[in-house]
Amino acid sequence: MESRNAELKKILFVLIVSILTLAVVPKTSFAIGISPAKVSIDFKPNEEFTYTFNVKNNKGSAADLEFFLEAGIFEPYTKLDKVESIGVPNGLQEPITVTINFPSTIDPPGKHILFVGATERVKQIGTLTARTAIRAPITISVPYPGKYVDAALSASNVEVGLTERISVNLKSRGKEDISSLYADLKIYDAKYVELAILKTNSVSLSPNAEGVVVAEWDTANRVPGTYNIKGTISYDGESRELKETKFNLGELSMTLKDVTTEVYVNEINEIKLQVQSVWNDVIKDVYSKIEILDPNEPGKILKEAKSPLSDFNPWGDITLINFLDARSLDEGDYPSRAIVYYSGKTEVKEYTTSVIKRPVEVKVEEQPVTAGKEDDSATSLEEKDNLAVNNQGEINEQSSNYRQKASYFLIGLILLLVIGNIYVIYKVNRK
Repeated sequence: MESRNAELKKILFVLIVSILTLAVVPKTSFAIGISPAKVSIDFKPNEEFTYTFNVKNNKGSAADLEFFLEAGIFEPYTKLDKVESIGVPNGLQEPITVTINFPSTIDPPGKHILFVGATERVKQIGTLTARTAIRAPITISVPYPGKYVDAALSASNVEVGLTERISVNLKSRGKEDISSLYADLKIYDAKYVELAILKTNSVSLSPNAEGVVVAEWDTANRVPGTYNIKGTISYDGESRELKETKFNLGELSMTLKDVTTEVYVNEINEIKLQVQSVWNDVIKDVYSKIEILDPNEPGKILKEAKSPLSDFNPWGDITLINFLDARSLDEGDYPSRAIVYYSGKTEVKEYTTSVIKRPVEVKVEEQPVTAGKEDDSATSLEEKDNLAVNNQGEINEQSSNYRQKASYFLIGLILLLVIGNIYVIYKVNRK
């Protein structure tokens, strides 16, 4: 009898642990954390590098931590000041220090990534084990033989009429000095028609040194839009093409790119306006209005719809939503206007709205119409009506069940583990 009780206690214990695991897993994705998230350094022959990371316990109770290194070709030269820490209180940080004693030389050159990390030491219960791990990369740049430079084009978005400052950011990755480096640049419009040829100033660079060369371009009389830059760097008899980059010339303006042109008769419809800012700053309180005009009386407005206010980020692209009540409109084509209001200005697009019947959906199985369905339709129409009256609309979010399915899968998996544990305990006790 006592053995039976012991068996039941073990089964109950496994069940409790499993249920707690199920309750905790969705809420505590990261039981431990590490900071900083990453570190970058240059290889320096025969020098010592020391850095301290902090591992934080977030699990809600004291934790036993183990620390590790993944050092690759730097394994013989790298060490940690500790390999474990027992009973780290919840919410506190445990420092770990990594030391790298660089050799005089190492191959191959380029970027090498080491990892410093921590794992939580946990007790195993049956076949259930939960183990959290975290790590942070240390990127080491080993210089190339001779002369080598990392270079990247950089240009900012500016207002038409201002000076565009084009930079080439430099980092010497070679073992030898560079006595003189400059860049030749070409500016193109969106269709790659060449507009200007520029040359930067020149700089010298020692190994591991950083620098920048600059050229300027006057944007007066240029049109707003996207421009392309290509370039080549030249240094001490060597040259290399740069990766192309883009920049925007802007003005306080909005572009109305697209608008819904078909609506359904006897319904409240979503009218979507796709609008883009061509300004280099935030534009606040932007809204749109739809006007459906009388085809027989020019200028007479039959229906209006107005969107909520929106803020546009620099060069932002947003879809403005207007709810149009078409229940009093007959089928047919109507002249229409879409108007975007922003910063005391307007952008207008004239187009034609077609009011049509909603296409009949073909159903595989016929379902009987119930009173509940009619009530739901009436409620839905009433809600839409309120939205149209208040000129405020909410965009229906797309319903998705994949998260629920994932949760069900996780629950099923844990239940299987629980059953497995019960079975193992049962077999052991039977023996």
